[in-house]
Amino acid sequence: MNRIKSAIISVFISTLTLSAQTVSLQQVADQMAADPVFSQALAGICVISADGTSIARVNSGKMMVPASNMKLITTGAALHELGGEYRFETSIGYDGEIEEGTLKGNLYIIGGGDPTLGSKDSIAVVLEKTFSQWEHIVRSAGIKEIEGHVVGDGRWMDGMMEEPTWLWNDIGTYYGSGATGLMFYENMQSFSVSPGDEVGKPVMIKPSYPSCPWMDFRYTCTTGKAGTGDMLYMYTSDLYPTAEIRGTFGIDRGSKRVDCSNKFPEYTCAEYFTIYLRKHGIGCAEGAADFKLYTEWEPKGEIQIIGKTSSPSLRRIAFETNHASNNLYSETLFR
Repeated sequence: MNRIKSAIISVFISTLTLSAQTVSLQQVADQMAADPVFSQALAGICVISADGTSIARVNSGKMMVPASNMKLITTGAALHELGGEYRFETSIGYDGEIEEGTLKGNLYIIGGGDPTLGSKDSIAVVLEKTFSQWEHIVRSAGIKEIEGHVVGDGRWMDGMMEEPTWLWNDIGTYYGSGATGLMFYENMQSFSVSPGDEVGKPVMIKPSYPSCPWMDFRYTCTTGKAGTGDMLYMYTSDLYPTAEIRGTFGIDRGSKRVDCSNKFPEYTCAEYFTIYLRKHGIGCAEGAADFKLYTEWEPKGEIQIIGKTSSPSLRRIAFETNHASNNLYSETLFR
């Protein structure tokens, strides 16, 4: 990677020099593609002016996998269609009736596709602030106690949350988690990982954040030889709350955080907001629920919306999508 960076920088400097000698951009592009650093690779270059005129092309007829360059198309299309100030909304609502401060029904967190909700990303609203806003909405409706559940409602997006053509081991990683109507912590589950004291011994793993006590985590991974690196993969599905981490973790690796996929972000969000409400004096008799994992409850009529909060602007989300090559943000914009 450092050799490629050096090649690009050197060609950029050459471009400045050659530009002063009125050498065409096509010649510069040809020189870049011919650099030895790309001898074992297939590189393509396309430069088009604002009026559509082709200025330089290299291998323009070759079919290549665009990889994360595709995010440029996705974010551009989203900005064109929705506008830079578009914001995803998360709604708070309830069913049943409010009687003397007691909600005789369920409280709902209704997702609107905000991929930054609960995220550690610098552009995201701090979770404590979001929960405080939701608490204010609840109190403003006159709710001081909840007899039913706090329900995570992610039905805004239907169908499978992940891309079905991906490999199973990729689907279990943080970058393959997939988008949902109600997301939380970028639909990730973090683990603290460190190698055993001998090759072949179990890897020491402990879930860190978020806490998902409904999950049955299983570990069949072992400590690998020095130099083998991190080859841990989680195998999981939203069909059942069981996940297994397999593979090896090099004995020479230090302790680290490993981010995997959380297939139940709606329930996770509801669980954490339930805990927040209880700490702030609003009890919830039945605890958290969702439409996917927890089914032992019945909605009590139509949901009444009592307030909404908004995501950062699409302009900021689009920038961060490309800056950090964030798969979840991009998948959300695409869907």
